[in-house]
Amino acid sequence: MEELLQVEGLWKKYSRSLSASARYAARDLLRNAIGAEAGNEELRDTEFWSLREVNFTLRRGEVMAVVGYNGAGKSTLLKCIAGKLPVDRGKIVRRGKLGHLLEMSAGFSPSMTGRDNVSVRGRLIGKQGKELNRYISQVAEFADIDEFFDAPVQFYSSGMKARLGFAASSVMEPDILILDEVLAVGDLGFRMKCYSRIDEIRKKSAVILVSHSMGHISRLATTSIFLNKGKVVFQGAPQKSIALYNEAKGSKKKAANFKPECIRFEVTRNHKVIEENGVILFGEELSFQGECFVDVPITLSIFLHEQGGAVIGVWNSKRSNFILHPSQRFSAKLGPQNLSPGYYHLSVIGIDSQGEQLFLSIPFNFRVKGDFYNKIGHEPIAAWNVL
Repeated sequence: MEELLQVEGLWKKYSRSLSASARYAARDLLRNAIGAEAGNEELRDTEFWSLREVNFTLRRGEVMAVVGYNGAGKSTLLKCIAGKLPVDRGKIVRRGKLGHLLEMSAGFSPSMTGRDNVSVRGRLIGKQGKELNRYISQVAEFADIDEFFDAPVQFYSSGMKARLGFAASSVMEPDILILDEVLAVGDLGFRMKCYSRIDEIRKKSAVILVSHSMGHISRLATTSIFLNKGKVVFQGAPQKSIALYNEAKGSKKKAANFKPECIRFEVTRNHKVIEENGVILFGEELSFQGECFVDVPITLSIFLHEQGGAVIGVWNSKRSNFILHPSQRFSAKLGPQNLSPGYYHLSVIGIDSQGEQLFLSIPFNFRVKGDFYNKIGHEPIAAWNVL
């Protein structure tokens, strides 16, 4: 397949100080004016490397996901590729037309209507007459924002801006399309349209995608790079980058608790205790055993959290008419854990008869292994049959 993008030995630096950055820029401009070196080889005070020795190629027909945490250098990389930022070292070779959506507003003028903005963009990419009218109609049809297409962009929601921006960038059929968190907003129907459109584009183009949604990456990407502190630490299969992302995110999880000394428990699988940060497989059954050190009757709630901290399940003893009295031990069968691969934790809350929370345990962290299908943490199993 034809190579549409080559990134070779790319380095990019920033300054932590705005005033220092302005001084450095002025000095570099002066040096360029007199024909001297710009002095961009070494770091100066307040400077740091946002990207370091980045190398990869992208071919026609590929969708590359750029994976990493905030501050890893993802958006900087995309802006360098799009020509929005100059590079300090290395080179970027692009072949063919470039389309990008790096910000929600997509460079639109907020005081102009969506139609007028799209018309200006169409003219900027060389469309005129019937071709321009066809482009505007195609964008309006794909964005599907009804009468808001003729309203000023400043009154758009973030979802409408994303719709208009994605439509304007993708309808022009670029050779290289760059998307930065575009699919993070909008309803499911619009995301499905975007998926379908990207599937069409990649047949004859190349796509670079940045997203914190591992579901989007799993669905769309054919290859990936994993960035950490500006360096490419992995390049290859998207599933491996997803695993690295989940592993790093799980290790960053901070424990939250309240009077954890009031409860002691263990989590078991097949009557065997699971160690902290232990691994289970998709669908394995878990059980809870423990005791509480409070002097009043309580109800218990066991919360299941995904790696980002969101609660995706709860087992409340009150629903089972179970009350734990002082000096009693308890057990709870949690059943099969049909969870997507990733990091999770369980925590226990004790509540007295007046509804007051008496304690919150230290989270019990564990990891689930298995095949990744989408970003939904809990995936119940249905009984499927042909009728």
